[in-house]
Amino acid sequence: MTKEKKLIKQIRENPYILSTMVLGMLCVILIAGSLISYNDQIKGEINQGEIDPNICSKISGTPSWVFNNVIIGSGYTDFNKTNPNEVIDKLIKNRVYFIYNADCIYCEKQIELLNASWERYVESGLTINCKK
Repeated sequence: MTKEKKLIKQIRENPYILSTMVLGMLCVILIAGSLISYNDQIKGEINQGEIDPNICSKISGTPSWVFNNVIIGSGYTDFNKTNPNEVIDKLIKNRVYFIYNADCIYCEKQIELLNASWERYVESGLTINCKK
């Protein structure tokens, strides 16, 4: 008797073998799909640039610039005299957070430099005042 005939005979004797195999394959497909979906969700969260809620305790001074929870710069900058609108556009597009303290003189100067564009930056949700 060939292997195929043995398999057919086993399936005829026990009909649950086939349904068990089908259900097993379905479970494997569902688990794989869930893992892929979860992985995409995690990547999406990272790409959105969510900020660590404890970022204020992790910075050494203000103002600071944070991208993907990594401090990419600290201190006042004039952005090489680039137009403030262009600067804000790039910061918002790249989801760079501005961490500041309302009592900080350099933060105040940085906000003055950003001028009218500052309100757009605040409205984007990418500014965090660490004043306690």
